[in-house]
Amino acid sequence: ISENMDYSSKNTVNPMLFLTEVLYLVGMWSKTDIPLYKNLIYRAYTTFVLALIILQSCASVMFCLKEPQLDLHDFIITIFIALGEGSCLTAAFSFIRGQDALKKIFNILEEDFNEYPINMRLKWYRKGRIICIFTVIIWPLWGFIYCVSPVIMSFSEEISNGTSQKVNLPLNSWFPFDSNTSPTFEVLYFLQILAVLTGIVPASVFYAIFMTLSMFIIQQFEFVNNSLRNMK
Repeated sequence: ISENMDYSSKNTVNPMLFLTEVLYLVGMWSKTDIPLYKNLIYRAYTTFVLALIILQSCASVMFCLKEPQLDLHDFIITIFIALGEGSCLTAAFSFIRGQDALKKIFNILEEDFNEYPINMRLKWYRKGRIICIFTVIIWPLWGFIYCVSPVIMSFSEEISNGTSQKVNLPLNSWFPFDSNTSPTFEVLYFLQILAVLTGIVPASVFYAIFMTLSMFIIQQFEFVNNSLRNMK
């Protein structure tokens, strides 16, 4: 996306458009210019992702209720992750349900800012794209590292001790079936990675939008400041 010429030309480098493309890739932003069958498949994918995040949050909460010997550290971490998934789910629903309103806001901002000098607009666009790219890369990357950390830790223990170590799921969860058998364990591991990544992306975009809007306001204040300085 960052190399797409549509977002690097002087006329269309709106960082808000970049964020909507990121949301579309993770199933949180629909498009009207795609065929009906693709739209139905896309909606089914979005429903699956949202249901996956909800089920994972419930599985984490059930783990705290079902595990009798859970220490305080694991309890806090599990609840924190469950609440984090809930906040990510809230951000996802905000983009899905409020998409039309957000489009209007983006268009109003675009029309308003196009009235300013081109050098000022490009300055905001560059800063906005840097913030957006940094946010939507760092947060999901951190989530992916967290998800693969059990495998890395097990592999390092096996190398140092010479014995095979059990790999745990990334998220503490309770399931009404045996989750340690293969291929159930591998499927659950993949679904948890998907739940974490698809949950983190909407949350990161949510914060990126506020940061980009802040840059928009800052540039307006700079414009007012320069205009006052040049008054005679």
